[in-house]
Amino acid sequence: MTPDRTRVRSLLASVATGETEATQAHAQSLKKTERAYYYQLATALFTEALAVYFRRDHSLDAVQEFSIQLERDERGGEPAISRQDIEGLIRAMMGEEERFGDLTPEKQFRVQLLTIKKVTSDSKTFWTRFDFHLDEAETIVREWYEDMGRS
Repeated sequence: MTPDRTRVRSLLASVATGETEATQAHAQSLKKTERAYYYQLATALFTEALAVYFRRDHSLDAVQEFSIQLERDERGGEPAISRQDIEGLIRAMMGEEERFGDLTPEKQFRVQLLTIKKVTSDSKTFWTRFDFHLDEAETIVREWYEDMGRS
């Protein structure tokens, strides 16, 4: 069964704009194939968000500052998220792959969604080009499948 791309893209738009109630309602209504696609597309969109946010400065200082800001933005959220979790996942995505083992899949996914939300909030161009970034994320997911087929 093929996932409904429109539903998944709509859910990620709700995530990006911080529409918590809409996000929860959409997420609960996803079918199994849509849920798997949602996780994959969210991960790919997270890589797009990182590329946009850190395009000019991807130094350790920039990553740490972003992590501090996101932790502050989400203070009081449940489940709690730490600066170390945020920084760890971003650094893992930037090549320090051993850091992936420090985070549960649930924490990784939460950091991904909150990062997408923050980049959308901080970068007007990310939101105005959101469909483009979703298209790019879908291309990344297709490439992952092609790479798995060659393995």
